[in-house]
Amino acid sequence: MTTKARVLPKQGADPSVDSFVKQQLAGAVNQQRRDSNNFPWNDGKYIRDVVIPGSGNKVITHGLKRALQGYIILRFRNVGLVFESASSSTTLTLNNASATPCTLDLWVF
Repeated sequence: MTTKARVLPKQGADPSVDSFVKQQLAGAVNQQRRDSNNFPWNDGKYIRDVVIPGSGNKVITHGLKRALQGYIILRFRNVGLVFESASSSTTLTLNNASATPCTLDLWVF
């Protein structure tokens, strides 16, 4: 994330009187608000009911239209030992080292 320099009004300027100062201050506050809400997981996708076979893998097409930055497993419905084995700009491959199939929900971002 690139942080832009902000020019604030000179000290002692009164935004209630000077419209230029008010505009500059409002712009700086709004830009700070936008920057503080810029997290990688904000732009993600919820994928439900991914079944990974026992001692197997599952290739998941994430549909983000960009490279995957990460994922969070939100819900496990069976016991499994799941790990990532590969990812690309369009897919994520998860392996299950357990003999038992497992079902999970993911948030990919």
